[in-house]
Amino acid sequence: MNDKINKIISLHKQGLYNEALGSIKILLFEQNNNPILHNLNGIVYLSLKDYEKSIESFTNAIAIKNDLYQAYLNRGIAYSEIQDFQKAIIDYKKTIELSPNLSEAYNNLGLALKNIGNKNESVEYFVKALNYNSKNIEAYENLIKVLTNVKYNKNQNNKYIYANNELQKLKFDFDLNTKITDETVKITFEKANKIINSNLENIIFNYYQIYRRNDKDLSCKRHKKIFNDYNIVPKNCFGCYKIIIEPEKVIDLVKIYILFDSIKLKNNNIRKCMIELRPNIEGTYKSLVYCSSLDEAESIFKKLKVIIDKTINENISINIKRGCTEFGMAYPVYKDYKSNLMKYEENWEEKEDLLDGKFPYLINHKLNRETIFGITLNDILTIRNWLCYAKFIGDNSYKMISEDKFVSPFIEKKFSKKLH
Repeated sequence: MNDKINKIISLHKQGLYNEALGSIKILLFEQNNNPILHNLNGIVYLSLKDYEKSIESFTNAIAIKNDLYQAYLNRGIAYSEIQDFQKAIIDYKKTIELSPNLSEAYNNLGLALKNIGNKNESVEYFVKALNYNSKNIEAYENLIKVLTNVKYNKNQNNKYIYANNELQKLKFDFDLNTKITDETVKITFEKANKIINSNLENIIFNYYQIYRRNDKDLSCKRHKKIFNDYNIVPKNCFGCYKIIIEPEKVIDLVKIYILFDSIKLKNNNIRKCMIELRPNIEGTYKSLVYCSSLDEAESIFKKLKVIIDKTINENISINIKRGCTEFGMAYPVYKDYKSNLMKYEENWEEKEDLLDGKFPYLINHKLNRETIFGITLNDILTIRNWLCYAKFIGDNSYKMISEDKFVSPFIEKKFSKKLH
């Protein structure tokens, strides 16, 4: 029996999910009361993204053996995937009750709590996950990310929380009427980098975007799935406009990050700075402001243009674009919002309804919290990845920020894919 189960596990690892399912069904016909087989069945369905069947399989495993902590953990993951976070939380807590030392369960519980808006409580569980496994990369990355939303003064003995709070004490001197100097960036970054090196030796952080969020979620995951599955632009995306700023040097990208942290916009629009790592998408450095109408975009554009000219560089490209780049590649007329405004095709609504019926969990259930003001660990670690990227593309302006040689296998891999 063990040999047969090991064979199924091997098939699953190879991504041969249907073959694995076929083998499991044969075994279940012989041993339908085997909880391990039901649990394994659920794992394969989970990999196939058939969440209903995966939940059913894990439930069957639990019905046979109600102390099988792996089944509770896996069912919690399935519930999280369909954004039924309350049920996921119950399963993760049961997992912890049965297996109190399992770092993964604490991390998953923290993530579920974060997604229902309990950010402070989520911090506590990420810390517990790290207490049981200090090398749990997912847990410390989740902790670093949630610390962009909350000021947390407990657990100062946790090195990530301590470093983040020390970084919060640093300030970039910013004035709307004064140039942000290279020296200001360099001095502040060196102080920040010293804090990180003193507390978090050889840390790897697989992230390349810095957000300044408000409390809204744009449900982009849903919209992109509609586009990818049906090659249609979702209705909501016809009112989406972005101001796109494309500096040529990484030092100017960092300066825009400073500006985005400080600027006051009427609706506190979502803002992000990033390096471009998507294959087949042009550009290197990009900063975006998300707007809900063309009028709003034009108003913010005028304000930003004046500020960027004064504080950073008069030659930085700044424009307005409509929606996501991929939409404009599929429908060139969509991105031409000035002379030939593309309109939503009404028959597309049926396809949107069809997808919402099949994947109701994509209609967002997360509760967001605004990004806190100031420098965070998330920000500086991401900027270090930007500097790594700058070196790859031959942008020597990274030396104006730091001479340190930052290494990121994640950025290197992504950059390699973009080149190909």
